[in-house]
Amino acid sequence: MIAFVSPTTILSFRRDMISKKATFCFHLQGKQAAWSRQVCRRGSVYMSLDAGYFQGFLTAALGLTAGIAFLVWTEKQGVRGSQRENLQPCVVCNGQKRLECIRCKGSGKNPTEESELCSFCDGVGTVVCSNCAGGGIQPRYLDRYSPEDFLD
Repeated sequence: MIAFVSPTTILSFRRDMISKKATFCFHLQGKQAAWSRQVCRRGSVYMSLDAGYFQGFLTAALGLTAGIAFLVWTEKQGVRGSQRENLQPCVVCNGQKRLECIRCKGSGKNPTEESELCSFCDGVGTVVCSNCAGGGIQPRYLDRYSPEDFLD
């Protein structure tokens, strides 16, 4: 049997009292009992806790936890790295603090005129390493990781 739904107010069990219970309630027309004619659609919808809802909530919670854990781990690594003494030699000069001049190839003389000194290294034949600025130690911003960094 097909019943057509028309928006009217809900009729109470007693026919003499008409009460308006909700805006979204409908009255089924036809020969049915008074209690079965009420189809009420309230503004508050009850959320069914099905597997999809649970999986979505669990995924969001795990993602949030993993994101926070990654930030904590990164911050902890930064603190440990700044506390650790930097003993790594420079990767460009291998800790020697100076490099062979690229213009005169270490001779100290100008390659175009042999009588003049090299203007790049001032006749020394070597230049200060531009990576470590003559310190011989690897700068912190180019810090290389070793297996000891990940062991607690």
